Amino acid sequence: FTLTKVAVVELSPAIVTALRIWIAIGLLYGWMVYRKHKLPPLLPKPDVRWLWLLPVGLTGSSLPFLLNAWALQSLDAGLVSILLATMPLSVAFLAHFTIAGDRMTFAKISGLLLGLFGVVLLIGPSALSGLGGPTTIAQFVILGCAMMFAVNSVLIHFMPETPPSVAATGMLLVGGLSLLPFAIYDGFQAQMPSFGVITAILVLCLCVSIGCVLETKIQI
Repeated sequence: FTLTKVAVVELSPAIVTALRIWIAIGLLYGWMVYRKHKLPPLLPKPDVRWLWLLPVGLTGSSLPFLLNAWALQSLDAGLVSILLATMPLSVAFLAHFTIAGDRMTFAKISGLLLGLFGVVLLIGPSALSGLGGPTTIAQFVILGCAMMFAVNSVLIHFMPETPPSVAATGMLLVGGLSLLPFAIYDGFQAQMPSFGVITAILVLCLCVSIGCVLETKIQI
């Protein structure tokens, strides 16, 4: 989140998000080809997996990444980390009603709350001092991002069996295409970013690539 906060100082949230996604697509596509896999066909009849990759891509990349970048323009990265750490609780809640055998228990909820408390201690309780105030809307946006990631996790669980490299590339491709018009529009007004911002975006791309592969590998 610190890297995103660095990037949005010089570039719009749409450009930052589009860059991190499209560069990550390039990395993942190369990995997918290396693994001798292909994206699901679109023609003459779209593969049913695209019906899953569409919502998975929107809830797992473009929408939360864009909203997260927007919120970081006014929020401290530490507070954002804590708010997003509520995602496992959201996953547990959704899974309780959607995934057979994955029910909320006292032990599970206690463990998740303990994990959230650990994040607060790691970041520093002082980060919570930013709760409320003039940035309340941005804080709720981050909580919304956490819920989107939770929905994404559940959707991936129900996806037809797909190689992780294919699922990760496909979901990012959907997210990248949805952002392209906004990024192009903002790009006409943007200036060349500094070396620090370029470095931050490249590191974000690497994190996105690895994160998407791991998520799809675990869930599918």
